[in-house]
Amino acid sequence: AHYLEMAVFHEDDDDPVVREIDVFVSETLKDHLYLLQYPVRPAHYSYNTAQPLAARMKPNQQKLELEIGIETDGPFYCQTKGSQLAGSVDHSSESGDFFASDLMDKQVLMSDAAAEPAKRYAIGMLQGNKLHMTPLKGLIQLRPNFSYLDKADKAKASGPGKSSCYSVAFLRC
Repeated sequence: AHYLEMAVFHEDDDDPVVREIDVFVSETLKDHLYLLQYPVRPAHYSYNTAQPLAARMKPNQQKLELEIGIETDGPFYCQTKGSQLAGSVDHSSESGDFFASDLMDKQVLMSDAAAEPAKRYAIGMLQGNKLHMTPLKGLIQLRPNFSYLDKADKAKASGPGKSSCYSVAFLRC
């Protein structure tokens, strides 16, 4: 009863209620909505302008792999390094080219399910005097994944000079 008394608004408060809105909770999409977090990305450097290229999801494990485009003509992109990385990855791959161009033109983000359950989180949309809310299924934390570079390193390590067979011919003088 004490808790309820604290929640009651009084007419003579210095902080009056300025607006009342109706709240609607929908559970139609609750098994399909996730909050994506980028814990190693600074807040001022978001992925808002990044072009998503592909996504793969394992919903039971809450695993997500997201391929996003990299701006290769921007002032912070090194064309030389981008070309070197793309060349070493694409030449080491048995399944074809990983990058669409001669440059490293995409980045892969892989997920870890967040340690904190999403039971306390919802997504909402305010339309006029109505707030529509839907609970989230989970929180997913995305971090850069460089497994394609690991494959290139392995291919380079087992390349010529390591375990290759050579034919040698000797000439008599």
